[in-house]
Amino acid sequence: MSAVKLNEERLKLAVERVLSVHREVEAVVVVTSDGFPVYSMVDGKDQERAAAMGASFVSLAKRVAKDLRGSDLKKVIVETDRGRIIGVPLAGGLSILMLVR
Repeated sequence: MSAVKLNEERLKLAVERVLSVHREVEAVVVVTSDGFPVYSMVDGKDQERAAAMGASFVSLAKRVAKDLRGSDLKKVIVETDRGRIIGVPLAGGLSILMLVR
């Protein structure tokens, strides 16, 4: 088993564990900094779109945190009338985007 495959499996298990505990999470996509999905629990063509937007969303928030606060981003949250969108930078240039009720 390759290291990449092992990491994907560990990532999948970690996301599934979060989803089993936090039932309010509706969708999850883990993305690279250039917007490619690494792991997704978003249906079909929406996963590519969510990955691209998620990478941009977190990248912009990281830049704002660094430029305006001189600090690293921990997470970015957008409140909507239908729930929250949460972006969190991860190690290795990855980010996770979650849609939460």
